[in-house]
Amino acid sequence: MICPRKKEFTITGFIIGIILSSCVRSPNEHTGNDLYSQVLDELVTHRFIFSCTSLSKEHADELNTRYRRYFDGEIDSIDYFKFERTITNSLKDTVTCTFDLSGDFGVGYRIAGLSQELVDLIHEDIGATHIDSFLGVSVDQIADSLTVPSKKKASEFQVDYINIVPYKKTSSRGFLHDMKGNGIFTFSAACLSKDGTRAAIYYEYMCGTKCGSGEIVLLQLIEGRWKIIRAVKRWDS
Repeated sequence: MICPRKKEFTITGFIIGIILSSCVRSPNEHTGNDLYSQVLDELVTHRFIFSCTSLSKEHADELNTRYRRYFDGEIDSIDYFKFERTITNSLKDTVTCTFDLSGDFGVGYRIAGLSQELVDLIHEDIGATHIDSFLGVSVDQIADSLTVPSKKKASEFQVDYINIVPYKKTSSRGFLHDMKGNGIFTFSAACLSKDGTRAAIYYEYMCGTKCGSGEIVLLQLIEGRWKIIRAVKRWDS
């Protein structure tokens, strides 16, 4: 069951994009490809690496121990997340992940696309979390972008340890039977600020009948790389 919720948290990393006419366009087509590749790298590294592989018992025990110490206040968040990143980076060096790319939202739903309820909730999120102020673009313009799927092709994603393949519905038994990889991503068009240094995007990830999520992510261009600086959870399953 899809459970809409409004939750906000901060993360770091790299990210993605493409622009609709209602928002500022990317300076060149290559920037758009870099954005998508960087957001995919970030999302897989920090959220979905364990869809590709599993921790060794040694790493799992150490991570659990550090998490308990972090939870009890014995170590700070910097120490815990530094260790977590060390593990995920080592996994990236030894694994190749495969994910499907869908050209439409709503994979796994009875009706493809975003429901009007979800469109309205995304519209509310943009205003409630001040995404319009972050980008310097109106709420309506941002919503027009984030509720439309991007036109990027699987071949345009370039991440060395990730294979992206087009998702194609070929059976009537459900999307799980059509997946070639570990999960299905769908990305929206991105809305950029006028100076081209900040962006927002909505993505969905489906990995099972009761496994998936949808988020709005806010990005900033830092030292030539797009980094996720904030994310707003829209739904979880």
